[in-house]
Amino acid sequence: MHYTAELYSSELENRFDVRYYDPSALGLLRIIKDKSNSNDYEVRKLAAFGNLKKGIFSISASEYKDAGVPFIRVSCIKYLTIDINDITYLSADLHDSNIKTEVSPGDIVISKSGTVGNIALVPEYLGKSNISQDIVGLYVNDKNFSGFLAAYLSSKLGKIQMQRVKTQQTHAHLTLAPLRELLVVFNKECVNKVSDLMEKAAKFEVDFFTNLTKAQCELEQYFNIDMNYQNCSTFQIPVTELESKFSPTFYYPPYRETNRLLKERFETTNLWKIAKIIKGKEVGSKNYSDHGIPFIRTSDLVNHGIDRDSHHKINKKIYDEYKQDLRPNDILFTNDGKIGLSAMCLEGDDCVIQSHIKRIRIVDDYFTPEFIFIFLNTKFGLYQIYRRIFVQSTIPTIEDGLNYIDIPYVEKDIIDEVTCLCKEAFNAKNKRNQFVDSSRKIIENELI
Repeated sequence: MHYTAELYSSELENRFDVRYYDPSALGLLRIIKDKSNSNDYEVRKLAAFGNLKKGIFSISASEYKDAGVPFIRVSCIKYLTIDINDITYLSADLHDSNIKTEVSPGDIVISKSGTVGNIALVPEYLGKSNISQDIVGLYVNDKNFSGFLAAYLSSKLGKIQMQRVKTQQTHAHLTLAPLRELLVVFNKECVNKVSDLMEKAAKFEVDFFTNLTKAQCELEQYFNIDMNYQNCSTFQIPVTELESKFSPTFYYPPYRETNRLLKERFETTNLWKIAKIIKGKEVGSKNYSDHGIPFIRTSDLVNHGIDRDSHHKINKKIYDEYKQDLRPNDILFTNDGKIGLSAMCLEGDDCVIQSHIKRIRIVDDYFTPEFIFIFLNTKFGLYQIYRRIFVQSTIPTIEDGLNYIDIPYVEKDIIDEVTCLCKEAFNAKNKRNQFVDSSRKIIENELI
């Protein structure tokens, strides 16, 4: 199928790639131009709101730390937030030697390579951080504009402009010069409404992490099992204790001993006995679309939720063909690649999950989905998962090992307490998502 579009000679520039003259982009620029002539709107270039700089030129993975100054990479930038599961850290000395690329809460990070144009607002809870070379930092002068600018850049008005100016030889890439020229249309009323929504979204995100962490800590304290094991690079296992597994991690003393003590102190059951577990499916890259229903891959499980801004989507026909009957409170769990990431499905999370993700639906009335979710994210759940990981070719997998995770029968009041905290956490997350969605809709409805 061929498409044609009208282009005025006055709109020709020193670019000859078709995407640069995409009708949706030119149409948007015409709208912005019209609004610039109106007394009701103001139009500024992005550079007018703050300095834009690339991140640290080169950092070796060997310099990453388990703690220190947060180091934001492209894979961390998701759905107007930072994925803390993908954060790594730099030493204070290395950060200080690259202080020019430090970002602070209220600054904005933009992916310029890989998945181009992902946007996140640096949150208060992350504090001062640093950014990789594949990220552009927007150092916002007036932080009162931060929430609005982040929502604007992640809306159609920002995305269409960024997709228009990106270059591509082998890989897509955004450069600083055209980013600085990106046009921002706004008025005071819209800025105030969006800023208020984004501020509320940020508060609910903090509530989410606070309640989730509290639930995990309370459950781990309840188990009262000493887990201060020494890391060991070598260990011995008597022949009589060998099982059908021949992976060293299965017998790693901290993992093995924690599981043994859990089973010694509590009656347990296997996960497959209390849940229906199904594996996702592949739809094939030929069915990917820029619009439609999200196709969720392992990288789209963000901060224990689904990235509703996933770049891989499918149309309604494919969705109906592969429909997986995902429901609120279903647990999603990565079983290949980066194993152990989990998410809880919320109202409105219509999607299809890929084959590297499993859906867990609790069917035993003694347990709740929230309790199982929290348990799987404590060390008592994660250590069992790590035990069962093995490398198949070059890809880590857990295969059917998830079925045999031991779930402890704890007192009902503990289940109720953990469930309550988890529900509060995901209610906060749901509200956060709603406020973010609303902020972008306001921008797209009032400024286009």
